[in-house]
Amino acid sequence: MLLPAKELLDIKQHNIGLYLGSFDPVHKAHIDIPLKIKDDYQLHHIIYVPTGVSPVGRKFRADYEDRVTMLKNATKEYDFF
Repeated sequence: MLLPAKELLDIKQHNIGLYLGSFDPVHKAHIDIPLKIKDDYQLHHIIYVPTGVSPVGRKFRADYEDRVTMLKNATKEYDFF
């Protein structure tokens, strides 16, 4: 008997949100905004994407690795970030 692939693999759909920004520096709103919309949009995961270009055209104070470290520290208590 053949079974559909989703029954064989028990595939579950996950809604993933992307949050793009400079995050230079990371601040409270960078955490609060996704927390507020997570349930509204039924998001299972939210992925932060530090941009390579500032949206307002200014130079970054922190380099990419430091911004990623700031994000990791700011989101470590949440398993869906």
